[in-house]
Amino acid sequence: MRVDILIYLIFGYLVGSLTFAQILSLIFFKTDLRKRGTGYTGASNLIALAGWKWGMVAGILDILKTFLVLTITYKFTNSEFYSLLSGITTAIGHIYPIYFGFKGGKGGACATAILFFISPKVFSITAIFGILLLILTRIPVVLYILTILLYPTLLFLFHFKPQIIIGVFALFVILLFEIKENIISFIKGKEIKIGEGEIGGKKKI
Repeated sequence: MRVDILIYLIFGYLVGSLTFAQILSLIFFKTDLRKRGTGYTGASNLIALAGWKWGMVAGILDILKTFLVLTITYKFTNSEFYSLLSGITTAIGHIYPIYFGFKGGKGGACATAILFFISPKVFSITAIFGILLLILTRIPVVLYILTILLYPTLLFLFHFKPQIIIGVFALFVILLFEIKENIISFIKGKEIKIGEGEIGGKKKI
């Protein structure tokens, strides 16, 4: 592997490790998300503890940090594949942040940015079906499952390069590891639907 590509991968990991939900929580609430709620430092835990506004801000910042890495890598390498790899290391950094004891989020925001970057068209088609399915089932994990099944299938049908499809599969393997408990719960029929769960903290940390 070229040395400059390795630099972009490391850059992606270090930027990804900036989990903004944890940063916002520490700055504005003096609270370590690793010790509250689900223990994750992602936007979903911040939503449960501080409300949708703070969670949305954190999620948007996580998406933007991923776009930053993708854009910089593409600008200097002119390669979608290398950009995808740097995006994956950004997601890994988000999930296992070096700054916060390797306890991060689940990588959903980072994955959103990566999938949109690879193909806005495929992302939009997947998002439409995903949102419709989410409205019908009210089970968030089905959105992940549909994306994992549909997105690479569309990439294949639209004749994307094999290395891009393989890279996306690699990203999905990482995400599957993070949501495996939700998938098992869904298969057993025990996954909580939107509006049926109890939120600890009642929007206040």
